[in-house]
Amino acid sequence: MLYFDGNALTEVSDTDIVTDVKVKQTNNGVSVELYLEPSDSAKKTLADKKASEQKSKDLEAAKNKYKENVKAYEVRFNDYAIEYLIDKNTSTIYETTTDDHSISQSKFTGSMDEKISFNLDGLEMTAFNHYVGNDSVAIFNDSSGNSNKASEMNPETTKSTYLKSLNLPF
Repeated sequence: MLYFDGNALTEVSDTDIVTDVKVKQTNNGVSVELYLEPSDSAKKTLADKKASEQKSKDLEAAKNKYKENVKAYEVRFNDYAIEYLIDKNTSTIYETTTDDHSISQSKFTGSMDEKISFNLDGLEMTAFNHYVGNDSVAIFNDSSGNSNKASEMNPETTKSTYLKSLNLPF
């Protein structure tokens, strides 16, 4: 059996299930449109496509949720900068400089609104938001008395530019 779907004639087998029929009569004659239930393979293909799209959406949502808990800061000097990435998801801080791409990392305790404490390569350090609740500026101090003002940066840009080898989900 053949049916016309508006664009082409399609063969209909005896196993296809017709779900609707529309008959149209015009001055040129009569046309019949058959609406078929999708085959099992078409249903599976559609289900697989929807599952894949949902998985992509879920991965993107998880990536964005993860990124919401990552902050990046930069302390700028005349000829180089110190780059910090603070991952609140894992309570880990990463540090590198623009002139030496080795990465130091440490677990930290506390929160940026009060103070985080950490140890980078044997140097005890603290950091905190310059203004409570405002991430735009942070102060980084070390136990030797150095204090540096850091500006908030885009974490994704900081990671992709200076901390490429970090295995973070973004």
